[in-house]
Amino acid sequence: GGTGAGPRDHTPDTIAPLLETRLHGVEETMRRYGQERMPFAMLSRSMAGIRKGQVILAVPGSTAGATEAMDAVFPGLFHIFHVLKGGGHD
Repeated sequence: GGTGAGPRDHTPDTIAPLLETRLHGVEETMRRYGQERMPFAMLSRSMAGIRKGQVILAVPGSTAGATEAMDAVFPGLFHIFHVLKGGGHD
């Protein structure tokens, strides 16, 4: 949680400097999927990236928002674990 635009929403600001690689496409996919269901999803600052070989996702704090973010990227995101091990995109 804490991915919105409110005064207490600091999660993206805290996580961003820790990430070694941002996964902008994953972020865009979560936001787009959410916006198809809730217009205010455009205000989300959901974040995705990699740090030390681990995938980090910052998703909305609401149950519906978090569920939708996960629905948007799974199972497609599982491919990244193959890539992180040095595999190709086949």
